Order: sequence, then structure tokens, then C-alpha cells
Amino acid sequence: MAKLPQTGSWLVGFSRELEATLVATGEADTTLVQVIADLGLVPLSADDEEMIRFELGALIAAGYRNLSVSAKYSPTDRVTVAGVQKALRRLAKLLKAAPWDPKNLALNIDSVAAAHADLDEIERFLPGIETGLRTSEEIAVAGKIMSVVVTQMGNYDRALAILHDYRSYPALIAKACRRAVEELGSVNGKRGRPSIDWSGLLRVARLVAERNGIELKIVTNRETHAVEGRFIEIAEGLERLLLPRYMRIRNRPALAKRLQRAESK
Repeated sequence: MAKLPQTGSWLVGFSRELEATLVATGEADTTLVQVIADLGLVPLSADDEEMIRFELGALIAAGYRNLSVSAKYSPTDRVTVAGVQKALRRLAKLLKAAPWDPKNLALNIDSVAAAHADLDEIERFLPGIETGLRTSEEIAVAGKIMSVVVTQMGNYDRALAILHDYRSYPALIAKACRRAVEELGSVNGKRGRPSIDWSGLLRVARLVAERNGIELKIVTNRETHAVEGRFIEIAEGLERLLLPRYMRIRNRPALAKRLQRAESK
């Protein structure tokens, strides 16, 4: 059975709320704001923070994606084209028969929702569009829906707002689900564990360095051959935010090589 190719099929939003939850549960070590403070750097602007969270979110999604195709870490949680298509069809059907009135959400919505178990199944996918704290198939389904809605809206933020407010747009999202099924119809499965594109880490490290007037250069000490300098410190700090933890090298020479390979792409 064909496994789902991963490009464009995963999406994780690395929000402050998610960070707080991960730190509180011990799944994450620190937060983006704390990393910047620990490095003695100027606070991020709202736009810069949004860009960095998007890039790190994509890397985190790739990390969890690789776990999903790992026989060691995820022997039973494999994502297949057929499985994602089945889930998308089911979701479209549930949204078409939405157990609420999208034109009047204030109309006894809590009691109406409580009376329909179907709502729980819908909420497996849509409210968690940014978290990534779901099964591999749920993440793949959510990501595929998101990619279709982004294409339809022509705007990431608008698409995300629609998926968050899914009760107001059941017909639109159901249509996106059906479109996603069609797009997956011509997909051929890929074998093996896909490589991770680390250019996102390089981009965010460069952004932070530029905002702080730090030279975008990895320095190697001629005498000790140690990798040093503020730029590698920034990359090292940002790497602490990556999940799952296997993604972190924690070795400066190896991290420098990772960044250099990303630069050559």
C-alpha cells in the first residue's frame, strides 16, 4: 500500500500556546522568547516571530513525519494515501451534515454539539490544525486540508482563520476535503525515510543575526579548530526548540555542516 509522500502534507504551527504546553509537560526544554533572551539578543518583532515560528513549525512537522515512517518508532502508525483519502471523505461527509447551524452559531450550540458524537470526529482534525500533537494520519489530513484552503484563499492567515472557525464554513471545508482527495488520486507512494530540508533553520538563524547586527559567518578557531562565534550560538539556541529531540545535533561541528549543506541547496 502506497505511503503518503510528505512534501506539502504536513503542517505544524509553533505557537506560544503550544510551546507553553510542551514546556509544562516536559516535552520541550524552553521557548523561543527565552532562547532569544538567553542569548542576550533584542526581542523579536511580531512579524519576525511569526516567520520564525512558521519555519520551525515546518521543521518540527518534518521531524514527526520521519517518525511516522520509522519502523523503530512508529511500526503501526503508517500514513498511506488510501488512509488519508478515506479520512478526508469521512470528514467531508460529516461537515456536509454538520450538527449545527453555521448561520447562527449562538443557537444553543453547546447542547447541540454535545448531542452529536460526530463533532468529536470532526475535531480530531480541524481545531488541532496547528499543534501537530495528533496521530500521523490526523496531521497528514489536517495538513492536506490546509494546503488546499491556502490555495483557494490565496492567503495563509485567512485559511488558518477559516479552519479555526470551521463551524462557520462547513461547506467550504468539505469542498476542500473532496478536492484534497482528488489531488491525492494521482499520488505515487514513496519508500524510505525522507531527508529533512534544514534551510529553514538557516533562514531563521540569519534573520535573528541580521536583526542584531551579527555577522552571518561560522567561525573556526585556527588553533583549536573549535567552531565558535555568535552566529553558531544563535543556530545552537534555535536548535533547542526542535522536536522531536532526535533532530537536535548538540554538536557544533556537525551543526555547522548541517547549515553549510542547507546553504548549498
